[in-house]
Amino acid sequence: MVRIPPPPPGTDAWQAYVRHEAEQQAIKEARWQAMIDASPVTQALLNEAKAYHEAHGEWPKVTMRTKKVSKENDAMTKLKKARKKVQELASIVRDQAFDDWLERWTVKAERPDEWTQARVLYENYLKRAKEFGNNQSEKRLSKEELATETRWGRMMGAVYEKHRRPRAYYYPVRLKRGA
Repeated sequence: MVRIPPPPPGTDAWQAYVRHEAEQQAIKEARWQAMIDASPVTQALLNEAKAYHEAHGEWPKVTMRTKKVSKENDAMTKLKKARKKVQELASIVRDQAFDDWLERWTVKAERPDEWTQARVLYENYLKRAKEFGNNQSEKRLSKEELATETRWGRMMGAVYEKHRRPRAYYYPVRLKRGA
């Protein structure tokens, strides 16, 4: 926006200019005051700043936080930490369920014709990992944290080498009887 320079002082145009600028300033101040009045948080911050000014003779240099805002930020920080901890624990449960499945339901294959297709192994993992846990609540929690097919494939890849055959990937393990 291009600002036109004010007219020379002492003219009628100067008086109109001054009047217009005063009206514009009054409108800005009224809008600002309405915004301050509408927000309780802004009111609290303004009151804290005024109290600081009265006590110290200068305006605060740092934005002051209200106790309510501080409590909200503390709660959000705690929530973020808790979610991060849940992710860490969920991965541990996933790993334990996978290790339990490997130990209880699979055997290393002795010959290549005993190898099992990756999809069959994953489906069996899902079926058996849902039973992982000592009681109903632990089983329900472990069911929520089952590994995705990709995650399961990475865990299997850390233990066994997968082999590509014409129709699918196979792992050199076989399921135990009754699995």
